[in-house]
Amino acid sequence: MWKGRKNMEVAVNYNKIGDKIRERRMFLKMTQEKLANEIDVSASFISDIENGRRKMSLETMIKISIVLKTSLDYFILDNINSVKIKNEIKIEQLKNLLQPIDEKEQSTFLDFTINSARYLASRKR
Repeated sequence: MWKGRKNMEVAVNYNKIGDKIRERRMFLKMTQEKLANEIDVSASFISDIENGRRKMSLETMIKISIVLKTSLDYFILDNINSVKIKNEIKIEQLKNLLQPIDEKEQSTFLDFTINSARYLASRKR
């Protein structure tokens, strides 16, 4: 599976992981101290993780995900998920813009958008 990928680099954005941990912890109305006690680390360690100043082991990340009642991919796959969410928001915005327009105009708009996208894609090749 990894044949020919010996030099593969994976960029881990610890700031984003820390942001997601903070976001989830605050959503659950949990203090850094409470989270720290639950996983047996110091509150300053949690602060450092949330601010991207320290890395954590996989074991610590698993403990955090259990205490924060979320999956690991919530922290790790942030880039993929954020692109998906941004696209969903854009689609929702388009739906709202098209709502007051009649069906024929919506169809014209859709045709124009598809053709524009195809044109732009062909220029990038």
